[in-house]
Amino acid sequence: MQLVEAVPNISEGRNNALIKRMVQAATRPGVRVLHVDSNPDANRTVITLLGMPNELLQSLFSLIQTATREIDMRQHHGAHPRLGAVDVCPLVPLQNISLKQVAAHAHKLACRVADELHIPVYLYEENASAQARRNLAFIRRGEYENLAEKLHKLPPDFGPQNWNEHVAQTGAIVIGARKFLIAFNMSLSTQD
Repeated sequence: MQLVEAVPNISEGRNNALIKRMVQAATRPGVRVLHVDSNPDANRTVITLLGMPNELLQSLFSLIQTATREIDMRQHHGAHPRLGAVDVCPLVPLQNISLKQVAAHAHKLACRVADELHIPVYLYEENASAQARRNLAFIRRGEYENLAEKLHKLPPDFGPQNWNEHVAQTGAIVIGARKFLIAFNMSLSTQD
């Protein structure tokens, strides 16, 4: 059995009812929610999902659809860099599947999100269309506040390339396959 992990990062970390609805949107047979980590200061939630590729893609699409319908980026403020209601959605190979195969699934998800939800989609890591785009920080530079300009200077791989009311609400999303990433946050007791 092929297993893939997905770690969508949602631009909401304060509204518990909304976070619960997003987790419910991602919950379906063949997909397990492994962890939900919300941070009110960052105003961000990281959801870790595990499933077979096709079921996981359905789960992710449902989650992205719910988040972009219910989160208005024009009202979003938080400490963490972000581009959209669902900021980034990495897919990671876990069992009996290669990074290249997972990249094909990520590509499929990116196309569907752009086509059906009309959201600008940037590809990164294994799916990057150029070397510089492999790096999430490069794509995210300027954040949501500069997205209107970014759409012209760094056009998305899929979806709208012009700023409009819908894009103003949803922002953009970054999707791609990558290897495992271990990250942690530290609070330092200093102003230096």
